[in-house]
Amino acid sequence: MRLQLRRRTFHRVLLLGVALSAAPAAIAQGTIQVTEVRRILREASDLIRSIPATQQQSAVANIANLQTMAGDLPGALATVNQLPNPSAQAMPLTSVIWAMDALGDFAGALQLVASAEDSQTKAVGYHQLAMAHARRGDFEGALQIAAMIQGHPEYQVQALVVIAQQQSKAGDNNGAARTLEVAIAAVDQNRDNVPWAADLLISISAVQAEIGNRSAALMTLDRYSQIAMKGETPVEKQNLIKQLAIGQAGIGDFFLATETAMQLPHGDSHDAAFFSIAIDQAKGGDSSGAVSAAASIGRDDLREIAFGEIANRQYASGDFVGSHETLQLLAGDEQRAIWFANLALEQADKGDPNADSTLQKALEAAHKAGDNNSPRLTELIAVGRALLGDTLGAREMVADMKNPETRVWPLWNLTEIMAKSGDLQGALSLAENETDPYPKTFALLGTAKGLLDQIEADRNKHSGKK
Repeated sequence: MRLQLRRRTFHRVLLLGVALSAAPAAIAQGTIQVTEVRRILREASDLIRSIPATQQQSAVANIANLQTMAGDLPGALATVNQLPNPSAQAMPLTSVIWAMDALGDFAGALQLVASAEDSQTKAVGYHQLAMAHARRGDFEGALQIAAMIQGHPEYQVQALVVIAQQQSKAGDNNGAARTLEVAIAAVDQNRDNVPWAADLLISISAVQAEIGNRSAALMTLDRYSQIAMKGETPVEKQNLIKQLAIGQAGIGDFFLATETAMQLPHGDSHDAAFFSIAIDQAKGGDSSGAVSAAASIGRDDLREIAFGEIANRQYASGDFVGSHETLQLLAGDEQRAIWFANLALEQADKGDPNADSTLQKALEAAHKAGDNNSPRLTELIAVGRALLGDTLGAREMVADMKNPETRVWPLWNLTEIMAKSGDLQGALSLAENETDPYPKTFALLGTAKGLLDQIEADRNKHSGKK
């Protein structure tokens, strides 16, 4: 069973769209089920004001996105309007716009963007639409939409970078290079009135290297280097040097990136630079260099994450011995258990038959760590069990979680897994029996998403799609 895992950070929008292109013979059953999806999502929407204020924006974005995908645009807009002002509504509204476009209502999505009062909402909306069209191969349309972004060059440049990546994937490297030139021109045009606009050159250089234009990438980084040397305050200069090191690592020049990063005093900028170097080296297959870079990170938690990511890359490439050696660099059994649990989730998400044994290693490491495991580890193991079919065990673990906040992420995933596999009543029972509004909201959200996925799977099966 394949499932897109919900990540543990709720401040970020997760676009959970599914394509509801109905096959005629499946419409009757689907209509009843879609009505149920709409009811569940409206119930979740009614809880928004009862959950922590810091999580309302993300919850609204996810609920409104699914309401749009389920054909309940009035409900989606009513959900968005629960937030207090246009600025707070910007991110959730763009999730509605994305869903409308995904369903084929480009004109409606474009009209909704144009009618937005907040300039950032407009920029993010056009940004989302441009990237969506680029990923569908509509490069001309994507470029036209990107040109509509006004007053927020960061969104325009980010959109252009994604368009260039997709052009390159489609075999049009010349077109990609031209698009990146437009992005560079946008950066130059805004450098005086947007102080951090130059940072956008870093992402441009990475894509230039990615499409095989290394000389252009080096020239872009050289331009950034000249800007970095002109930093007016120590803090500004450190940030510029950090970004330069990240950019150099991004194009694979790890020796130069390390030299640049070593100019930074120990602290956040230094650690961020070496973290990026380590991850990029691991991506390139240089595990030894990656471990060396990660060892230079001063912050314990960031260094642990880096070692875990390196081990993950080694494991994925078949270097099981190297992966095990890297894991020994983690601080203790609990950190190793967390790494194994994360890997098990990724493997289960991809249908990898090794997921079961990996989760068992997580359980063994957790047992060695003792009885005081962190909530994070417990959450990961609970979701891992659910993904591998042990929903009863997962439910028992969630029931033992006394802190409502720790139940949010597991319930979000568990109810989706159950509803998608056909146990709608079980998922609804979990959601309805939850007494705290915060985890209940996300349990309802997971249930609705799982049911939508099941509807789509049934329709595809009936129409012969895979």
